[in-house]
Amino acid sequence: MKLKKVGKVKIGKDSTKGYVYPKLRLPKDFSDLIGEKVNIYEAFLEGGRGILILPEGVGQIGQNELDNLEVVGRKDETEERLSRLEKAIEKLTKLIEE
Repeated sequence: MKLKKVGKVKIGKDSTKGYVYPKLRLPKDFSDLIGEKVNIYEAFLEGGRGILILPEGVGQIGQNELDNLEVVGRKDETEERLSRLEKAIEKLTKLIEE
């Protein structure tokens, strides 16, 4: 399974019968999902949590698929930080050797 960023929205709120619910507006490209039932999965990530929304009939997702989830379109934050640290170490090493 691959994961691709498709938009950015602010989560609003909806109140009814004394309860407050998070309200999420999907990008218009997903208008075909209006009225459909979906499964919502909670994902625990470094630094927080996220959600994965799958329409019914798309298939069930197991823990194995979640563990092996591949994010496409954006370099992993940890990878970026490691790359910056490696470059900084290289610069420091050059300064020490001079």
